[in-house]
Amino acid sequence: MFCGLRVALALANLRNRTRTSGVVMGRIRFQLTVFLLLTASAPGQIEWQRVSGAFSEWSLTAVACPDSESIVVATSSRIVLRSTDRGASWRMASCYAGEKNESMYALSFADAKHGVVTGDAAKVAITTDGGASWSPKQIQGISSTFRAVAHPVPSIAIIAGDNGSIQCTSDGGLTWTKGASPVSSRLTCISMPDTTVAFCAGIGGIMMKSTDLGLTWTRIISNTPLDITSIHFTDRMHGYASAEWVVMKTVDGGETWTPEFGSGRTVCFLDSATGFTAAKGKVFRTTNASRSWECVLSEAPSVNLLSIAFASKLLGVAVGEQGMMLVTRDGGDTWWQRGGMLQMAIPYGMHFPSAARGYVCTYDGSIFRTDDGAVSWRRVFSSAGSNFTSIHFSSVDTGWAVALNGTAFHTTDAGATWTQSQPSASDFYIAVRFRDAMNGFIVGNTGLILRTRDGGNRWTRQWSGTSENLRTIAWTDTAAAVAAGMNGSVVRTTDGGDRWQRGTTSELPHIWALSFTD
Repeated sequence: MFCGLRVALALANLRNRTRTSGVVMGRIRFQLTVFLLLTASAPGQIEWQRVSGAFSEWSLTAVACPDSESIVVATSSRIVLRSTDRGASWRMASCYAGEKNESMYALSFADAKHGVVTGDAAKVAITTDGGASWSPKQIQGISSTFRAVAHPVPSIAIIAGDNGSIQCTSDGGLTWTKGASPVSSRLTCISMPDTTVAFCAGIGGIMMKSTDLGLTWTRIISNTPLDITSIHFTDRMHGYASAEWVVMKTVDGGETWTPEFGSGRTVCFLDSATGFTAAKGKVFRTTNASRSWECVLSEAPSVNLLSIAFASKLLGVAVGEQGMMLVTRDGGDTWWQRGGMLQMAIPYGMHFPSAARGYVCTYDGSIFRTDDGAVSWRRVFSSAGSNFTSIHFSSVDTGWAVALNGTAFHTTDAGATWTQSQPSASDFYIAVRFRDAMNGFIVGNTGLILRTRDGGNRWTRQWSGTSENLRTIAWTDTAAAVAAGMNGSVVRTTDGGDRWQRGTTSELPHIWALSFTD
């Protein structure tokens, strides 16, 4: 265990809707601020940095990966989000002056430095420093919203949007030329497999092709009346399109299209065989050029995922409505939500027995584990009906989790398996702490303190001297511990829990967490 732990959890606004004789009854409302592990700054110390949740103020409309470390995201505002450390931290940049509710819809990078973003009211912005700053470019005489962009090399870009509008540049965005579009409907997506050939698609199954940098276009029969929302070509002949959740494929340069898969709104391929598509809260992967697909993510909140991109064969990002951002760092095998774990239930207890390994328990009965310092998480246990409130490990492998329904779970194999016990079925458990593998406490409602001296085989109720609900407990040395909770209640033992002395603090009406450095 680590001394010098500064802050792990901050709990706030626990409200008991109905209380009878000191026992919490009815609904309980919880709010939680989580501080994620950042670095091990010195032996025996852990530094923590607050990481906010998803960008729920906006929809995240498009994502691009300029290089193997960077992620750039367009939003339903004039703000672009940028990370240069594979999603661990983020900065915001404004693309152009205007109203905050002016959305951006498309984003593309030619290389690590050069990118283009487009949006409402013919807004276009150019970056030459990887998205750190943006220069707005207003295309004169055009008011259409641009919803698609392709940017294969720094000098060339094609943008497309409402009313069949197409604009092309061959000088890095300094000047723009109108493309001769054969349609007047909304265009939603564009792909350029090289510097001369482009494919563009839109609502009602519209699809067309250009071989002269977007200046002229010919119609293609897409064989679908559905709105096409995403298109991606791996070369001039092989391409994929998503039409209202149906993924289609061409092997002849767009001359013919066949439906391949029935669930996908956006599509992205890493090479000729490996690709991904995303739908509502789900991500699917193919490794055989769309002959078959597997679901690699099914637990995300059910919101529309609007764009997916990969920086390498390992690092990928999917973004969508309500600020949803999902990141994979292992080629799509596992995904985590920016700012925390994928599971959206309330995380209520957290403990790191080492700098790399940590555990979180959630109010819906799940336990998650990280082995890389909170970069990624995976669920290791789930118990229906167990509202977990606290988790604590005496070593990297041995730990306990407790729940409001008076149950406790024990693991000795780093969370791979858990054994349930019920020391006191009539009580609510709020916190658990172990000094070592043998000695531990559970605290809870109406002054509850339970002690074990044999690793949890037997638990003994202690007289705490208070009827207040105890919310937290901490060991201060091998024999001393302090418990605290509602209405400033504090109790202390110096003999391993045989006797407790009562104290109070008027400065803190409700105490949610305790930590001692020595």
